[in-house]
Amino acid sequence: VNPPSILYYAAGWGSEFLTEEQYNKRIGLPEYPLLNLGFQECATDEVIKTLETGKPYQLRAAWLQTTNILACTSPDPERTLKAHMNYEFIVCVDLFMTPTAMALADIFLPAATFPERNGLRVGDGMQRGETINQVIEPLGECKSDMEIDLAIGKRISPGVWPWDTVEDMYSSIIAETGYSFGEMQEVAPGFPPFEYEMHKKGTLREDGQPGFQTPTGRIELWSHYYNHADLDPLPYFEEPTPGPAATPELLNEYPLVLTTGARIWSMFHSEHRQIPHLRALHPDAIIQVNPKTAAACGVHDGDWVWVENQRGRCKRRVVETPVMDERVCSTDHAWWLPEAPGQLEDGLFGMFDLDIGNLIEYKCGKSGFGANYKTLLCKIYRVGEGE
Repeated sequence: VNPPSILYYAAGWGSEFLTEEQYNKRIGLPEYPLLNLGFQECATDEVIKTLETGKPYQLRAAWLQTTNILACTSPDPERTLKAHMNYEFIVCVDLFMTPTAMALADIFLPAATFPERNGLRVGDGMQRGETINQVIEPLGECKSDMEIDLAIGKRISPGVWPWDTVEDMYSSIIAETGYSFGEMQEVAPGFPPFEYEMHKKGTLREDGQPGFQTPTGRIELWSHYYNHADLDPLPYFEEPTPGPAATPELLNEYPLVLTTGARIWSMFHSEHRQIPHLRALHPDAIIQVNPKTAAACGVHDGDWVWVENQRGRCKRRVVETPVMDERVCSTDHAWWLPEAPGQLEDGLFGMFDLDIGNLIEYKCGKSGFGANYKTLLCKIYRVGEGE
């Protein structure tokens, strides 16, 4: 079975509405040819360079929605902030005034939370349609992300956004299931039709031939896509850089391997830090270290420490655990303090002290994907009085 996915948006969609000239203006195509093969996105590190240099063309406006780039996903937040100041106009859509919104937004549009709106759960390989059902009226001027997108879409390109309501738009998205949005609310989860042994019948491929949706029609262990993008078509290992084997000259100064992005079940990326009962479960940014490692560094469980490498540093509270290898430490990410002063000159919700991105650089892998967020080198030492 090839499970059908409703609105599989991992690589984007809607390219049929762009001219070839516009489609090929995506930043990073010359540097990362893989982006030509089904992806509909730009290369982030090249976008930052474009903002800084104005080449190959000047970027004038940004629409930031469902993202808190400064506190959450961006490496080198100071560089990211400075580069984004080169936009002439920025719109942010979010639930809260995040560090990104406070620092960058010319216009802020408040988004509705999930109990305040209808919605769909599709995409991400989802083989069923699920609904989010509104139970309360939105507060103030809040509108759902989908309502905001439909409104701006109808103004910019009405032919691409033909729907009168978001419910009409939802019905169009799940049309293959045979249900309207209203009907899906009653029956969810709803499944699109599927069939077995599609590879034998020719119903997997666009050309109708038997086989799989690959250039050869076969399950490929040797990737034609990668080969066409001048990448190694076979899996291979490459030492992480920086790392103990790739940069041994750094080990005397930075002896620990640092992995970032450890998940917290009570929070999601940079969300929920202003929800009291969720914050109480995990009140501080932490770094997990082996007790022997902590002793060797002269710190103890509960101490505030600087986590530092050759690029920068950030604060963390030590949690000793024997689970960690003595050579490795692990930290969560996306920290900011909604209770702290929010102005840029006051530290932007404490973000610059806490952002693990301070230690990470803009440097993608050969494909344009796979930046090193997981195997950095670092040292830890106690935060001094007054720091």
